[in-house]
Amino acid sequence: MLALMRSQTHDMDNFGPFKPQNDLQLNLAHKPEHTFMFDSYTHSRLEDTLDRIKFFSSPLRGMTMNDFIRKEPTLSQIFIPVCSFHNDTQGNSNSEFVAAIEGVVYPWFGVAYRVDKIQFGMDINDHIDHSREAVIHAQKLANLFVDEARLSPHEYAFVSDEVKAVDLIAENDLFSVQVPLWEDSISLVRTEIYLF
Repeated sequence: MLALMRSQTHDMDNFGPFKPQNDLQLNLAHKPEHTFMFDSYTHSRLEDTLDRIKFFSSPLRGMTMNDFIRKEPTLSQIFIPVCSFHNDTQGNSNSEFVAAIEGVVYPWFGVAYRVDKIQFGMDINDHIDHSREAVIHAQKLANLFVDEARLSPHEYAFVSDEVKAVDLIAENDLFSVQVPLWEDSISLVRTEIYLF
């Protein structure tokens, strides 16, 4: 999602020591009560939960907290980074990679880790945390996204109109962006954005 929204002059950074299918640690960037995604948690409970869950992210490119704030001022006026990937015990250094964002005014959310795979990716070699806590966390986020989508007053008069609109989204590059998975990768994958 960040790859689509960032300015075209700014390159995404490599995750450095992170590799696909590695366990990633999430750290909070804001107090839970100041976010929509985690406002039902207390600070200590959320920190404890995020410390125990290991998150999975397949892309190797991302945006650091420093770049998010300093190089993308327009982006940081619309979105706030809620949490970041970090595998260092030194604490916050602004070199962490943005892991989740939410809109400042509008109910826009984006996560750089695979919430869906926590519940539905059941490969024996998937390196994904399927613990009870991980599933509860994933379900809370999924419920938030669905609940926010249901608040939209938009509805179609006919199912055929809805199908045409969905087909248009699938064929329109405005709603998806091609991003490289690896530093030297020639093949690109599509990152989708859903608008409700």
